[in-house]
Amino acid sequence: MMMKKYGYRAALVAATGMLAASQALAGGYVWLEGGAGYADLSTEGFDQAAATWLTTPTATGARVGDDDSDTLWRLGAGYALNEHWAVELFYEDLGEYSGSMTLEGTNPQGASATLDATETVDLSGVVAQLVGQWPLNERFSLLGTAGLSYLENEREYRAEVSNFNAPGQSGSQSDDSHEWVPTLGLGASFQLTEQLDVRGRYTRYFDAGETDNIPSFDLDILSVGITWRW
Repeated sequence: MMMKKYGYRAALVAATGMLAASQALAGGYVWLEGGAGYADLSTEGFDQAAATWLTTPTATGARVGDDDSDTLWRLGAGYALNEHWAVELFYEDLGEYSGSMTLEGTNPQGASATLDATETVDLSGVVAQLVGQWPLNERFSLLGTAGLSYLENEREYRAEVSNFNAPGQSGSQSDDSHEWVPTLGLGASFQLTEQLDVRGRYTRYFDAGETDNIPSFDLDILSVGITWRW
């Protein structure tokens, strides 16, 4: 009976110690990251238009290109629930991605015409995510993230035409939409001091953006930043 009593006390002391340790590891933090985004772009709409243009008698050339990378930044706050789990909420500007097309032609009199068209999508939004943390030692931890981003797609179409010997003309159209975009990521964190960490992360955004001539594309993010805990 006495041994059971001491056993219960030992278990209670151990449980209390574990709870205290867990509470000590819980707490809030803020963080800032910068990095680069790489879009898996397809210029399908421009490719089809260029191919069609090249079948016309006046066509002399067609070029299609893209700008599939840009810089980005993120600013957010989080709360560590315990040693292994945290939740985060943050704002991010993921940069601008675009496709472009140039069509060239010449009429029977030898006058030339050119169309330069560009479609751009600018991505930014708010993200909520769950962070899993796996400490490897006192300072170094591996990270895994799963989140949901509410992204704004700001789209713009610009065109400039020089039509044979006529004066050049230009115009633009723009619109925007909002999409719920799932994200998954991996990373690592290194503790510099009791309050300051440095961390690097890779994040994949699924179907992050699209335009009329650029089908829906995934976006890969590489970022590095600092975390300050209190």
